Amino acid sequence: MRAGWPTFPMVFVKGTLVGGYNDLQKLVDSGEFKTMPATG
Repeated sequence: MRAGWPTFPMVFVKGTLVGGYNDLQKLVDSGEFKTMPATG
């Protein structure tokens, strides 16, 4: 795969691979997603 990620979905934020759904959910649950520079 182009991004080198083995599963779908591949979640990108402003062109940067965040990971899959579980990775995104962890970021949201911890509050870290809101503090990411790409989402500010």
